[in-house]
Amino acid sequence: MIYRELKNKVLSNVAGLVLTVENLNDPELEAKRKATCEGCPMMDQENRRCKICTCYIDAKVGIKVNHNPLKLMRSEITHCPLGKWDDVDVANHYRKIDNKTLL
Repeated sequence: MIYRELKNKVLSNVAGLVLTVENLNDPELEAKRKATCEGCPMMDQENRRCKICTCYIDAKVGIKVNHNPLKLMRSEITHCPLGKWDDVDVANHYRKIDNKTLL
């Protein structure tokens, strides 16, 4: 159990370093995002990753702009792929680019 928690923390930190373009620097918004993710059925609780975008939640919630590893490291405004962070407009922007059905 301790090994898994340590592994997830290290992987989350590495992901945050690799993917971050710009940090959020807003603890309240970060906490709100994290709570939303933790209550979402699409979160892999064991590994603390989103099952949709595969991001490590602890790294993603604190990032304002990121590189999306699933889209050839495309720079994006960090958002919930399901629009659950009150960001449906941002999620739909990228869904439109990717030819996905809008939310």
